[in-house]
Amino acid sequence: MKKLSSITRFVCLSFIGFSLVGCIQQPQWTLFYAADQAELPENLVQHDFITGYYGALEQCQAKGNGMLKLAASNVAPKDAFVCGELCENNEQTGAIQCQTIAPGKANAF
Repeated sequence: MKKLSSITRFVCLSFIGFSLVGCIQQPQWTLFYAADQAELPENLVQHDFITGYYGALEQCQAKGNGMLKLAASNVAPKDAFVCGELCENNEQTGAIQCQTIAPGKANAF
């Protein structure tokens, strides 16, 4: 088996490295879903209601709407879920803080 030249190795490793960049992007949006709760909470932004992480607001809202549809829920999207942008856990209080909170919004179709 021939040894790969340094340039060939560099090109191959660079290609692999750049291909993985998309796999390690941080999600921007967090879905908080509570339509399946017996009593809907006033504050949906809680650890117990985290349902997924998404790259775009539209993806987050589509997932929330899909979950409502699958559950055949009569809860309005604005009461059932919210999408939080760039959410972080506050180490001192234990609460989640998001830069933006987008209320659940029904699909346009």
